Amino acid sequence: MNLSQEIASLVKEAETVLSSATNEQELDALKNQFLGKKGKLTSVLKGLASLSVEEKKTVGKEANEAQTKLETFVESKRTSLKESFYENQLGKEFFDTLRPLPKRERGSLHPISQIQYEIEDIFTSMGFSVMDGPEVETDENNFGALNFTDDHPARDMQDTFYTVDGNLLRTHTSAIQVRALRKLKPPFRIIAPGRVFRYEEVDASHEN
Repeated sequence: MNLSQEIASLVKEAETVLSSATNEQELDALKNQFLGKKGKLTSVLKGLASLSVEEKKTVGKEANEAQTKLETFVESKRTSLKESFYENQLGKEFFDTLRPLPKRERGSLHPISQIQYEIEDIFTSMGFSVMDGPEVETDENNFGALNFTDDHPARDMQDTFYTVDGNLLRTHTSAIQVRALRKLKPPFRIIAPGRVFRYEEVDASHEN
């Protein structure tokens, strides 16, 4: 049997063996037996050294075609195994989406949110209004209107998160006060709780 015949025979053998795989792990193990670095195809191709230049070209082409064919076969088998697996799972794990769900305990508010709402209730009971604003702010509202100079450390890129369009994630809720001053007519009493974004060393009174 010459090398070309060995390759053809190996392809038939591989297809038969690979077809017997019952799961993806087994398929990968069988694939490695034929197409791995120490697989059967590699062993057969060691015989190329004894062939002439023209024979090497012919047999090398046949070997590449054989490898491509087997890899395609493996992926086709993998797809088939996946489909079979999911069909089997669907048969075992039937779930009626219309059936009543069992009663479950729902989650609760984050402790920080709970404290914020308590604070809001206290201040509103004293006549304060609760103001809110966007978390993505303009440089003017966040810094300019508060008389931050252009070289103020808080403007540094490592302290403030800027967006590509020149806006930024607000570093304090004072920007809400700026908006309130432009919108409301004095006298007024407000609080402006909310999330802010900036580099902060964690200590007893600061948290990211």
